[in-house]
Amino acid sequence: MKKLFALVAVGLLGACVSQKPPVKLLATPDDPKILNRVNQKGTSRIQGQAFMRQVGGGVVTAAGEKVGLFVATPYTEEAFATVKSGQNIDQSTDTLNFKQYIKTTTADATGNFEFDQIPPGNYVVVTKVAWQVPQGRYGMSDEGGVLNQKVTVAQGQTAKIIMNR
Repeated sequence: MKKLFALVAVGLLGACVSQKPPVKLLATPDDPKILNRVNQKGTSRIQGQAFMRQVGGGVVTAAGEKVGLFVATPYTEEAFATVKSGQNIDQSTDTLNFKQYIKTTTADATGNFEFDQIPPGNYVVVTKVAWQVPQGRYGMSDEGGVLNQKVTVAQGQTAKIIMNR
């Protein structure tokens, strides 16, 4: 998924296409210093694997996809929940540029990923799992979607997560 973070950023900024009216975020926007903690050095680590199970039982991993790490705050959690529900965010209530507050890595062939040397704290991990299936006689249909999960990691510890749906 080459455009995951563009998708997340666009969704968080309220520009994704939706039939629903834009939602005003209720949480107070965060101090950029809090969000920028993700870009500081620390002694903690988050390891994980991302995949989705298809209706027929097959498993598709996030192989080669970008995986993003954001600091979890009431504001970022509300923004992710809004986007995940398929709604737009009212741009007048979202004044942050999330692209500068993200740490990224790439999932390996089995969907495994790792964020190393991060400060302890609460984070949201985001990635995408996608595949195509035949639709009609000549077309293809996109399947899968964006996964996000909250994780807490302590000083000097490794948090391990499984992201699936």
